[in-house]
Amino acid sequence: NDGSWFFSMFTVCFVFFMNVVIMNLMTGVVIDHVMSFTAENEEAVQQRKQRIRRVSRRALESIFMQCDTDRTGCLDRTEFTWLLSDPAVQRKVALVDLSRQELAEQFDLLDTDGSGILSLAEMTEGVLQMKEPARHADILRANCSLTRVSMALNGAIDGGIRDFEESLGLLQDEGTTRAKTKTRTLPVRLPNSS
Repeated sequence: NDGSWFFSMFTVCFVFFMNVVIMNLMTGVVIDHVMSFTAENEEAVQQRKQRIRRVSRRALESIFMQCDTDRTGCLDRTEFTWLLSDPAVQRKVALVDLSRQELAEQFDLLDTDGSGILSLAEMTEGVLQMKEPARHADILRANCSLTRVSMALNGAIDGGIRDFEESLGLLQDEGTTRAKTKTRTLPVRLPNSS
């Protein structure tokens, strides 16, 4: 009887342990399949995004060429406005998943060099980037750039104020010196006693 009790406990522990091992193996297999499916799905999503980006780029290039009426390779504000009023162009803009209103508001934003005209690269890259969600790194980069510009402007303003104050101080010192010099060099006239 003592041996059968030990054998029964050993069997129960062994079965319990084997069930845990088998469940862990099954969980591992399921997780492995899910992870490989997710990786394949992410790859398919990335390929789809790249395909959409290529199609959008071609549509934007076509729109650009159609609107560049003077064939300069750049769009000025007039051509850009025409772009928004042409129904054929509006259909192509809709293919890129932009509304006419969105695009109308973006000329100055797309004009990255501030020249008042859009190059093909400025328009295509700007619109494609505008359609992508902002990443944390993009927001951080923009924030850092704004901070640097703000610091540079503050430094320039402070330097300008210092220069102005120094100039003002020199002018005041110079004015005081001139006034003293003038009072010293003024001829003294004595009243005529005749």
